[in-house]
Amino acid sequence: MWRLAGDVGADDQVAAVSGARDIVAKLHAGLSEAAKFVVQPGQDLMKAVRHACDASDIEAVYQRTGHAIQAAKHLKEQVTRVEGDLRDLLAAQMQDAGASRTSDGMVTVSLARRPQFASVDDEKQIPRHYFKDRAPELDKAELLRDMQAGVQVPGASIGKPNSMQLRITFKGGT
Repeated sequence: MWRLAGDVGADDQVAAVSGARDIVAKLHAGLSEAAKFVVQPGQDLMKAVRHACDASDIEAVYQRTGHAIQAAKHLKEQVTRVEGDLRDLLAAQMQDAGASRTSDGMVTVSLARRPQFASVDDEKQIPRHYFKDRAPELDKAELLRDMQAGVQVPGASIGKPNSMQLRITFKGGT
């Protein structure tokens, strides 16, 4: 078992592992619940909606699906946050233990020093030959504003996408 950073007893180590397991279990349960609302790849959405309810319930299905999308987004954010916390904890434990690599046959974890990088203290003192020449960059936002205002710009036109974008907004919270 890894030692946690600092003077942490065995009870605290067990509590930390147990807490992490609880978080993972809750995330798994949440993802399983959200997955109930997901249409499988290749499945026709309208067939799935018709199969799930009669015509009078379609609005409710749309609303429920919107809530499921929001729940999945929230769970994804939680998973990302927990993953980062667990990575930081594991890296600190490995550094404290002096372990650079470990493996259980299925998972290999290793610490590696990040590569060197140039740190710029005063850019004005750096010789010009270290700077890249950049080609002029087209300001498409300004181009669009001018064309929408009626300015004729040779070589450009206003494009209109053929697809729709689904927007879901929620009152309060995330």
